[in-house]
Amino acid sequence: MPAKLRYDDPMDIKMTKGQRLIRFCMMTLFCLVARVGMAQTMTVYMGDSVLVLDVNRIDRIVFEEASAMEAVDMGLSVKWAACNLGAEHPEDWGDYYAWGETETKDNFTWETYDYYVPTFSSAAKPTLALEEYDDEPLFMDDSIPCMKLRLENDAAHAVLGGAWRMPTAQEQQELIDGCTWEWVTVNDVTGFKVTAKNGNQIFLPAAGAYFNKAIDRQNEVGYYWSSTALRYAKAAGRSYFLQFLEGGYNWQASRRYIGFPIRAVKKE
Repeated sequence: MPAKLRYDDPMDIKMTKGQRLIRFCMMTLFCLVARVGMAQTMTVYMGDSVLVLDVNRIDRIVFEEASAMEAVDMGLSVKWAACNLGAEHPEDWGDYYAWGETETKDNFTWETYDYYVPTFSSAAKPTLALEEYDDEPLFMDDSIPCMKLRLENDAAHAVLGGAWRMPTAQEQQELIDGCTWEWVTVNDVTGFKVTAKNGNQIFLPAAGAYFNKAIDRQNEVGYYWSSTALRYAKAAGRSYFLQFLEGGYNWQASRRYIGFPIRAVKKE
């Protein structure tokens, strides 16, 4: 009989995600090693689904933990994450990132920024390489040519994996134009409740920004990075972000070393 892999042991409830992953890896590898000389297939049971694998054709097994982030359909070109990157609830601030860095930190200056920008710093650090847009060149303000962040430097993609990524400035503008924005307070956190035409909603907390070693203007202003960068030489160190406060919302450009939250998007 082919080997059976079941992942429904009641004891798993008491184990951490990491422990369950290690246990599953060990079970899988044990079955591969123990049965390779006795059977040509391995059967994996996933709920009501059954997957039969030809053992001799398996080159490698890669285990990846799926993202638990909810994707909210706002009826737009992309779906929006329900929470900020690093947050567990919609009203949580989440983590703060310098543009192009994929790990958070607690000190945001040009000196601590991973990528050298000659316009604003003389520190001997590597310049962040950007990419052209895949289709037509992107222009903001109908005149300023832009470039995009490489996926390998996209914090949302690095943390959530899969199809998750940072939104472009155009996708942020689409969220502004295609939805209704209402300034509200959720669990003592102020921000905008964004309601789509289909009735779905997301909440964007006014999480402020990280300058040096302190977070400034929480519960007053929201700053959210896009993946869109200005291209012309005099703005070599600036990228676009969504900015809002109680009186309104738009997008602006700022120096990349500043720590802003990120609200991820994905296409499905």
